[in-house]
Amino acid sequence: MRPTPAALVGLVLLVLAGGLMPGTATADRPLPSWARYQARSALALASRALTHGDSTTASNASQRACALTPSDPTAWLLLARSSAAGADWLTARTAVERAVELAPGALGPTLLEGHILVQLAEREAALASFARAARLDPSGAGSHFGLALVAARLDGDWASCARHLRAASKADPDAPLATLPLQDGWRQLGDNPQFIEALEWVLRDTAL
Repeated sequence: MRPTPAALVGLVLLVLAGGLMPGTATADRPLPSWARYQARSALALASRALTHGDSTTASNASQRACALTPSDPTAWLLLARSSAAGADWLTARTAVERAVELAPGALGPTLLEGHILVQLAEREAALASFARAARLDPSGAGSHFGLALVAARLDGDWASCARHLRAASKADPDAPLATLPLQDGWRQLGDNPQFIEALEWVLRDTAL
């Protein structure tokens, strides 16, 4: 028996209603766009490359991610880190400024911005970045380490450097002070006797 037109209409309405019911269909669930999928792949590649010390590949991949998803602060932060690893400080600065603009309440980009500005000898701007970091994380050690770096690298103020390192150690007793001369930003001070003296004073003081 052939269905009547009214029955066909009813069947169509039933199918449409079923498709709109939660859990009955997946067609209405938004799928990741091709650009976002490609950006995630680029970010994964950049992160792996950076872990293995390949800053060129990391920078190229993170630039692609930024082009595909220009409003993603993670992509810009990774580009800043990759560029900094390759000592491309101007690109690093542009990228980290974009990351901070997109995520003004995030501590990581703000601290990285300060460290990049130290490398560029932009003292006042670096101090401003670390001051913002202190407001974002008042009990954290990151801003104290940043201010210590400014005092050491840009001011040659070893007493201030020691005070900030001591404050960082109090904020984070597990902070790796002993290996500080091997860390990014501090390596240039590894042979500086005044810095070593200040660091040793802090290490003795915190050991008491």
